[in-house]
Amino acid sequence: MDEAKIPHFKMIKNVITRMNSNSLLLKGWSVTIFVGLFTLANIKDMEEFSANNKYKGIGNGSL
Repeated sequence: MDEAKIPHFKMIKNVITRMNSNSLLLKGWSVTIFVGLFTLANIKDMEEFSANNKYKGIGNGSL
């Protein structure tokens, strides 16, 4: 192998490693944000459900 190519290959390896790290970080934050938004949307639905009290007997202590 040509000795002049080794630094170039190291640079490419570092770029790939950095892209992999950034990808994993982005995926982690995406899951966190998605779950947070899903939870907030679910809380809003639960508040509407409680406010409307559509189903008697659910959530008011009676079985």
